[in-house]
Amino acid sequence: MKKLLFFVTLCIAHLMQGQLLVTSYPISAKDLAFEPISNKLYLTLPSDYGTNGNSIGIFNYQNMSMEKTVFVGSEPTRMAVSNDGKYIYTAFSGSSTVRRLNLLTKTADIQFQLGNDPVNGPFYAYDLTVMPNNSETVAISRTTASTSQFYGTAIYDNGVVRPVNTTSTLPNKSSYLIRFSKDSVIWGFNNQNSSKEFNKIRVNSSGCTDILNIGNFLSNSGITNFEIDNDKSTAYFDFGTVVDLSNGSPYVLGTFNGGNGRVAYDKNNDIVCYAVGNGSTTPVFKRYNPQTFLAMDNTVVGTSNEVVIKAVACKNGYYAFITTNNLYVLADIQLSAINTKFNSDLFVYQSGNDLFIQNADITEVNITDLRGIVSVHESGSSNRINIANLSSGVYIINAKDVNGKSYNTKLIKRQVIN
Repeated sequence: MKKLLFFVTLCIAHLMQGQLLVTSYPISAKDLAFEPISNKLYLTLPSDYGTNGNSIGIFNYQNMSMEKTVFVGSEPTRMAVSNDGKYIYTAFSGSSTVRRLNLLTKTADIQFQLGNDPVNGPFYAYDLTVMPNNSETVAISRTTASTSQFYGTAIYDNGVVRPVNTTSTLPNKSSYLIRFSKDSVIWGFNNQNSSKEFNKIRVNSSGCTDILNIGNFLSNSGITNFEIDNDKSTAYFDFGTVVDLSNGSPYVLGTFNGGNGRVAYDKNNDIVCYAVGNGSTTPVFKRYNPQTFLAMDNTVVGTSNEVVIKAVACKNGYYAFITTNNLYVLADIQLSAINTKFNSDLFVYQSGNDLFIQNADITEVNITDLRGIVSVHESGSSNRINIANLSSGVYIINAKDVNGKSYNTKLIKRQVIN
């Protein structure tokens, strides 16, 4: 038997470039969000979800389980997550309100009305964005149930509206999709009519005011999301368009070839992703280098005839997107291993189908795959563990010694060569 030694190292070149592990969960959700502090996915679940419908689902993407659902109101749609991990704000199609979910207590928080138009009735939230450094303040773009007409972006503090909104200021331009780039600036895009405006909105203590408008900016009416990069200088839109925000007037910087899907920005690794699926073909998840605009990889996901609704980037090389029927989670096994924090006090090596652990008197070992699923569990005094049932690949070892000290390191299981 040839002895194969391996050491704790970041070199995993034997794995295929950009290899993504794909898992799925059958669910029909209206929106998807990731919150990095709780490290969970959140989904808005409509009434047809059953007894747990009209709720926000809290989903553990590492073991693919729905941990909890919290009732929030009639037909929840879009969500916006605060930067401090404290709140999620939710819009509804069945109610002219917005509700806040407290992520610390996992309970529904305040619910507030959005005002109304004397002719067309109560306002509904089309989109939401939370102020970066004040989680109790949310901007909301408003429409009504009877018309798609835009009724302005307004700022709400704990449910109380500031007096000035973009319907009361000139120029009054439509910003259906809105994103804070900083506390004093919102970028807005009109995806509802032929003008396709891109707007800059100033925010102050009185409310918000349009200060810049560019008409006929983008032509695609199917855009439902755009994301802004780490340094607030670039916006990435659905269907591949890249917009430079760094100068006085935004302009189209370029397009990701083949990025004709729903955008997600991986801010930890500076990767732009697109989940592509319009119902006519099998969905494909694509990743791009934003400096070169070149594709990094493509991963075919799911079955034919699925329409992609929303995509997000999670932590440590994980990604997710929802279709009309499923939630898909993808793990980059290289990034997942590289981004996991290890200590180096434990020395491990493989000999045949056995794993040997040195430098510590181990009493408990868990070996998990990169989704967090336990593949091997051993308790009792043992420094030799049989790993014959593990497939070749990357795993995480969590161990404890007789003194209660914890160890965390990486295992690269290699095929045994006779």
